[in-house]
Amino acid sequence: MNQNSAFDFLHLKIDTVPDAVFWIASDSAVVGVNDVACTQMGYSKIELLSMKIDHISTDYLNISWEDLWSKIRIEKTLLFETRHVRKNGDIFPVEIRTNYVEYAGKEFVSCFVRDITAFKEVERKSKETSRILEAMFQAIPDSLGIIDADFGIQYYNNAALKLFGITQNDYKDKKCFELLHEDAPCKECLNLKTFKTGHLHIAEKYIERLSLWLDIRSYPIRDDQGNVIKVIEHIRDISFKKKSENELKRTYEELVKSEQDTRLSHFEIDRAAEAILLINKKGSLVRINDVACSWLGFSRDELLNMTIFNINPNYDKNSWKTLWKKVIDKKVTTYETTHFTSGRKEIPMEVTSNYLLFEGEEYIVSFCRDIQERKQAEKQIQNAISEIESLKNRLEAENLYLQDEIKLTHNFDEIITQNSTFRKVLTNVEKVASTDSTVLLLGETGTGKELIARAVHDISNWMDRPLVKVNCAALPASLIESELFGYEKGAFTGALTQKIGRFELADKGTIFLDEIGELPLELQPKLLRVIQDGEFERLGNPRTMKVNVRIIAATNRDLSKEVKLKTFRADLFYRLNVFPITVPPLRDRKEDIPLLINHFIIKYSSRIGKKIDSIPHKTMATLQKYNWPGNVRELENLIERALIISKGKVLEIGDWFSESHTELNDDINDLEHVEREHIIKILLSTHYKIRGENGAAKILGLKPTTLEARMKKLNISKE
Repeated sequence: MNQNSAFDFLHLKIDTVPDAVFWIASDSAVVGVNDVACTQMGYSKIELLSMKIDHISTDYLNISWEDLWSKIRIEKTLLFETRHVRKNGDIFPVEIRTNYVEYAGKEFVSCFVRDITAFKEVERKSKETSRILEAMFQAIPDSLGIIDADFGIQYYNNAALKLFGITQNDYKDKKCFELLHEDAPCKECLNLKTFKTGHLHIAEKYIERLSLWLDIRSYPIRDDQGNVIKVIEHIRDISFKKKSENELKRTYEELVKSEQDTRLSHFEIDRAAEAILLINKKGSLVRINDVACSWLGFSRDELLNMTIFNINPNYDKNSWKTLWKKVIDKKVTTYETTHFTSGRKEIPMEVTSNYLLFEGEEYIVSFCRDIQERKQAEKQIQNAISEIESLKNRLEAENLYLQDEIKLTHNFDEIITQNSTFRKVLTNVEKVASTDSTVLLLGETGTGKELIARAVHDISNWMDRPLVKVNCAALPASLIESELFGYEKGAFTGALTQKIGRFELADKGTIFLDEIGELPLELQPKLLRVIQDGEFERLGNPRTMKVNVRIIAATNRDLSKEVKLKTFRADLFYRLNVFPITVPPLRDRKEDIPLLINHFIIKYSSRIGKKIDSIPHKTMATLQKYNWPGNVRELENLIERALIISKGKVLEIGDWFSESHTELNDDINDLEHVEREHIIKILLSTHYKIRGENGAAKILGLKPTTLEARMKKLNISKE
């Protein structure tokens, strides 16, 4: 028996697997593939079966095939990433899971191959954002560091490394206070205060080890719950400034002691580059220099007739007393404030106030520096960081969506059908996918509308972006608006952080609105506005946001009837009904039932740990005769239960599925009556338990909310 004939029996099974499947012999020859592999690689099945794995894989673990084969034989199962080359020369990343198999005295490896191009693109964008943030931090001339809650140093930019005289390796696994030769954070540690209070803290400190005066600022970084998880440490060397202050102060004190040096004192003060104010206990301005007059726009005589309250909007008598006491106690203090100009313009100032005792009188000597440029630079940095944070949050949200999609193990990535009606549906999918037209999917629950939506997205111009899904029936009416459009921090009780809505997340991509018929009437105008104009507002934010989103909606309701009943807006219906696609129920696809059964057996066999080799003809006939009100989802649930109860390699469906199920259509032609009788029978068997593992919704393969809606429509209630 040759290798190809050895795998003939597998063709049906591997062709229903959603991933690309390759069977490889020990000499690296390709001996079996499924249709997905052909589509993924761009080759025909005949072409692939004439190749070796070296022809389609650029590398695998950077080792030879012989070494990889030996590793597979020992470990049996491997999971790794590599790259494949399509027939047209395109190289794309893949994730491969291998399994060692012995069959008919020969050795093979089965490879399940998943295209991870989209995941790698999100990963690339995340790294790019990190590089942008790194470049910004390095471009800032001041020293910047990121400190975690245990005071561990996570990052220092080059300016910080130069300031401390260290390299990147020197601060790994070290605490920030260890660089200052301390054993623990001191009581005045700004980082400690920021972690405790959650506020910005500023201080000037003399670091003896560095022989430097430093201006240190500790900014909080919060998580989604508002807790401080890290701090940004902003450090500036102000040694030159302190030296200048001390020299000016010393010069001033020496000169004002001598009456004969008064003119010289005025001359030295007026030469200073900073505004200097001499203020008495009452707040009166006793002496000022020319720089103060120039900055504030007053003449010397005008200022000498003023008090600090006239030029500083932050002070009244009580706050001035507080500052006076602080300066008396500490002798020197630095703070930020604002001063008024003659034109009533506020100028941000950094002020260092010194205590001065002269001829028995107490004064404050304030050295004022204009920090307008610094404030503007800080604002620009904050805006840049906010923008990067917004981009980072969006990438993280996209990454979470993508990872959720990847985690949906063996969710339908291809559609299993040989039904002519369903193939017409797929033809319509191909026609509409390349456009940006809105698609409305119609059909009963469980027919695979979400699968069709994914098919539209996967071959559209938006395929590189995630497909964002919203189930309108699964969300309470009070939460749908915030879920669709997002909200700002503090927009309502419990809104502790900003949240990006699904429409914003789907920008330049596709959004799938499942169960659109359940959308509350009061929210329908907002959805209509997004469809028509691409505009909406987040809750708590008046700013209008613009998005470009392809909309796919789905419903099991007759929306034209809902319009007549005035439970669904006519204008919204016409906007959604641009390209309707009706997905046929399973009872109209009887020829697909064997294929679907085989697919679900393969899907659940590995999970449950059972192998089914055959299905009795009577069982297959029973399943094909049944009406399937829950459609494909009901069939999938039944096969999963059947695998659980099957004792050997023959599929058993048990007494959950009696002959009476298949006789419902013999005497009754009314579909709604059939559905109502079936639902009542299942409800009676579960004592009207709807939710949970043994509930009626699970048995019928329906969502609990969908079952409750059907019960209401069919007038079913517990007697």
